[in-house]
Amino acid sequence: MKLVVFSGTSDGNKLCQWLSQQNINADVYVATEYGEQVMPKMKGINVHIGILDASQMAEIINNDTCVIDCTHPYAKEVTLNIKTVCEQKNAKYLRFLRESILHNDNIISVKNTEDAVKWICNNSGNVFLTTGSKELEAYTKIPNYQERLFVRVLPTSSVLQRCEELGFKGSHIIAMQGPFSYEMNVQMLKQVNAKILVTKDTGKSGGFDEKQKAAEKTNVKMLMIERPLAENGLTLEQIKDEILKLKEYPRFPMFISLVNKNVLIVGAGKIAKRRFEVLKRFGANITIVAIENRANIEDVAIKPYSENDLNDINLVIVATDNREINHKIYIDCCKKNIPVSVADCFEESSFFFPAICQNDILNIGLVSNGKNHTAVSAMAKKIRNLLEVNE
Repeated sequence: MKLVVFSGTSDGNKLCQWLSQQNINADVYVATEYGEQVMPKMKGINVHIGILDASQMAEIINNDTCVIDCTHPYAKEVTLNIKTVCEQKNAKYLRFLRESILHNDNIISVKNTEDAVKWICNNSGNVFLTTGSKELEAYTKIPNYQERLFVRVLPTSSVLQRCEELGFKGSHIIAMQGPFSYEMNVQMLKQVNAKILVTKDTGKSGGFDEKQKAAEKTNVKMLMIERPLAENGLTLEQIKDEILKLKEYPRFPMFISLVNKNVLIVGAGKIAKRRFEVLKRFGANITIVAIENRANIEDVAIKPYSENDLNDINLVIVATDNREINHKIYIDCCKKNIPVSVADCFEESSFFFPAICQNDILNIGLVSNGKNHTAVSAMAKKIRNLLEVNE
């Protein structure tokens, strides 16, 4: 199973380090070059830079993908896109989520940045802003913001340029990379003579406790912007446990009777014909549906596939040359719990159609892990030759 990690926190970095130590390969997506810079080079971890939209996510995610969402709890749109694509692609989705802060009477909570701005406008004193640079523009609506606000942001040229464009002076910009200790927060709050500290619900690993204790020590009011999504998630240790469960196991070979079982084949090309010729030897009632009979198979119903074709069907073979149609049939079979073999996508096959090697005594079915048809074909040829020699 392919592993995809969307990383936007220090915890995402920790997870990637663990994956590398476990010799587990992963494609990791970070939003910025800075996100790549703070992630050390690690064996098996392939880092990609840039924010993906839903269509781009759909290109890298399929039903054989496990997606781990380690994005920031305030990256609302990204998380919604990831969840939507995973649902559409039937991919496994794991959400890492820092534990939310419980209600505290000493913390003033607001719903969003706009509400935070309104609250600050109605309260006096210098403001120590620790919510990052993305929403800085909203705070420029505060009267005399250039004098009242001190912003702590990441030390990158693009962030600093943005701060300056918004009118923040260098003396009011603290460009540093965390984590920040309790002592550092205390010193910074004192240095800027802060009366208000603005933060997000970043959880313990996001340095919330250190900020809260520093605010209490310096008698600074703490204004917290609540998380935009009410969501559940897993701890880092729970994520690791789930990943270790993803080990792929081989398919168990079952030899079942197909006598009088109803089998549907969709498609009438070369692959469909081979499947049909094999199934005829096992007593199945076979129905073939296709828009054209390219391989001259007997008794083909010339028509487009419809979900009604699955009525009273016990087994389905999908062998058209249209990926979209093949995927739809796979989805329809999943809904009806019908075993299906999809010729162009082993990930969508609930069973693998085997190479058959037979004589009067032995009936041998041969499959690979779904990814090496050449190896199956070569071994099947050897077995058939061996069966002929020993007849």
